[in-house]
Amino acid sequence: MSEQRSAEVQRMLAVALDSGACAGFVGGVVQGVNLVGGMLMMQGAAKKNFICASEQVHARQLVEVTLKFIKANPDMAKLPAHINVYEALSREYPCKE
Repeated sequence: MSEQRSAEVQRMLAVALDSGACAGFVGGVVQGVNLVGGMLMMQGAAKKNFICASEQVHARQLVEVTLKFIKANPDMAKLPAHINVYEALSREYPCKE
């Protein structure tokens, strides 16, 4: 394999790994937020969960919604990433009571 081809493969691999890590992070935030929401509902401290994306919504879509939110709200970018994920997805996929 040529040196140029090898560098391109390495770049593509890095992008794929970064994308997977990002999707995993966003998915983990959603699961964690909804775990807490479910516990609060069981205790009567909340009437609804926080993020209600349907089963048809894939991780890539969750990442895209989050990135769109950050681009539209650049002042939020300085906050921790999990805050941006929560804000973006709870607005895009609100839960009904």
